[in-house]
Amino acid sequence: MSIVAIQDTFLESFSKLPKAEQRRTRKMIDLLRTQPASRGLNLERCKGTLDPKVYSVRVSQHYRTIAIRPDGEDVILLVWVDHHDEAYRWAMRKRFAVNPKTGLLQMWTGAKTFQPTPPEPESSLLFAAYTDEQLLNIGLPKEQLSLVRSIRNESEFAQCKKDLPVDTVEYLSFLLQGEPYEEVLALAQENQKGPAQKMTFAEAVANPQASRHIAMITSDEQLTEILDQPLDRWRVFLHPSQKELVERQYNGPVRVLGGAGTGKTVVAMHRARQLVRNLLDKKERVLVTTYTVTLANNIREVLATMCTAEEMERIEVQSIDSLAKEIVEKASGRRIWRVGSEDKKLKAIWEKAMAKFQWTERDLSFLKNEYERVIQQSGVETWAQYLDTTRVGRKRRISRAERKKIWDTIVEVRSLMEQKNLYEYTDVLRKARIWLEEHPDRTTFVYRSAIVDEAQDFHPEGFRLIRALVPENKNDLFIVGDAHQRIYSRQVVLGRCGINIRGRRSKRLRINYRTTEQIRRKGLEFIEHLTFDDLDGGKDLGKDISLLAGEVPKIENFTTSRKEKGFVVEKVKELIDQGFRASEIAILARFNHIADDYIRELAKHRIKAKKLSPNMTKAAEEIQCGTMHNSKGLEFRVVFLVEINEENVPPEWLLERTEDEEERQELIKQERSLIYVATTRAREKVFITSCGAPSKLLS
Repeated sequence: MSIVAIQDTFLESFSKLPKAEQRRTRKMIDLLRTQPASRGLNLERCKGTLDPKVYSVRVSQHYRTIAIRPDGEDVILLVWVDHHDEAYRWAMRKRFAVNPKTGLLQMWTGAKTFQPTPPEPESSLLFAAYTDEQLLNIGLPKEQLSLVRSIRNESEFAQCKKDLPVDTVEYLSFLLQGEPYEEVLALAQENQKGPAQKMTFAEAVANPQASRHIAMITSDEQLTEILDQPLDRWRVFLHPSQKELVERQYNGPVRVLGGAGTGKTVVAMHRARQLVRNLLDKKERVLVTTYTVTLANNIREVLATMCTAEEMERIEVQSIDSLAKEIVEKASGRRIWRVGSEDKKLKAIWEKAMAKFQWTERDLSFLKNEYERVIQQSGVETWAQYLDTTRVGRKRRISRAERKKIWDTIVEVRSLMEQKNLYEYTDVLRKARIWLEEHPDRTTFVYRSAIVDEAQDFHPEGFRLIRALVPENKNDLFIVGDAHQRIYSRQVVLGRCGINIRGRRSKRLRINYRTTEQIRRKGLEFIEHLTFDDLDGGKDLGKDISLLAGEVPKIENFTTSRKEKGFVVEKVKELIDQGFRASEIAILARFNHIADDYIRELAKHRIKAKKLSPNMTKAAEEIQCGTMHNSKGLEFRVVFLVEINEENVPPEWLLERTEDEEERQELIKQERSLIYVATTRAREKVFITSCGAPSKLLS
């Protein structure tokens, strides 16, 4: 049986074939694997191509597959499939070779150099700071040296990305970010095995570094899984840095950081499958948890397509708040009611407790902040614990007597809440954690490992709960997050929650696979002057890159809401006419009622739209309308951020009643992160619109 491998470009073209031609292509691949000498394949060298290794394989009368077949080696790499004229045209100027410096199998296009008139001095060119040898050593093909040497600016570099090898684009992008050359060179040579110049084509195909864009076909089941969902490349192709995270054995908790679009959730899902498939005993269970119900449901839906039914029985996917509520209700034997901090019943309880201890109405804001930022944040349960808890960041100093008065008030509030069976979300997390700690020999809620997605939005009590759920062991906790996207909670320090990350168990993903470089940069504009933590008391200083190029996001302001809606509706019509599916377009707003307005507006124009919900399904062919918060963890080809007005972002009423300046700044920071999150949900296009006075955060 010949070695048959598939490149990611093949799946891109396969996804566009008519269904009948997809079935014929599958039969052709089966024949290649089992009877490579069959005359029915009509395997022929393509005439006139730049690379003599390029062959065509017959799919049907009108369709051909482009395959790479090096002389003297029993390996075939499938790289494209299309109508025969289009297939030959695509392959004409492509080159495929093992790079003599890095050992990576590369594809590139023979391209012309930029010819400025008049010629510009060499020192003004984009990569003038690097010698030819340095560029060749990080994997630039010698044939493309003149092209890269002619690039004058980042705009021209963006134009060239499609013609350069993927790995070369990655390393050149890191250089443009200001990374030291020595570190980029180390990345390029990281997983090299033996002398690169002696590596055969077949060895390069099997190289772990090739996992970013090549998959070897080893079974019928694997081939079926790949071809059934060709658009979801992340199911098949993992960057070597992602692959290592997924497959490695760890001696304790792992923390994975990464900006929006770097594949954190992808890694988390692959890790869950790897745990139940290869790393754990057959009876051991894995918890996958995240902050929002919407994202939890989305992860469960996707995992069900990646795993067998037996594997899914060992993976539980649930939001952390839902899980905590289930634990408390099972432990207490009764239903509990969760309330938000603005609930009228809760406000009445606070007023009653304050009156008992003779506080004034002006003290309410201070007391609530002390409760949320010191007592709840630190998991305080007793007066002794509160007495020993530091109040870092609290400007108002208090005496021991005042502290005791505060604690007595909080005890009263908690008592009154329990009498009415009311609990804030943090209370539920704390109570669930306490029950788990008191019942280490329980037979329910038993997990061998836990995977945490969107970790930056977890309250410290959420992490204490997870630590109580999963005993310390090898491969116990796998935590992924990004403080730049924190829109719900405050800074967390994992070490203070009993989760100790050591040395090499802290990783960072840096390559954005979802959004274009233009969208990534626009998103960062909203938060680039702020500082962000690494979830464990340090700072996250990592710089990401995107290998994709596209349009700069558009920001539009209109005098009236009617004109703004008219613009959005017309753009949606244009996109659908261009071939975008309705489900690939999202309209996101700060509030639900604005999203509802757009659903009604689209309906007037006979455009189907639906509300983003925890039970959404990818199969729905409707425009997705919802809040920016609910878009967390999702992605679309096109995103509209609508009514980003001064009074909406940040909410004017919320700012007005937030008296503490530190609280105001924290609120504004979360709103900036919210715009960043919503913007980076888009893969290709972003439109940010407003009516009247636009939000000051857009300037």
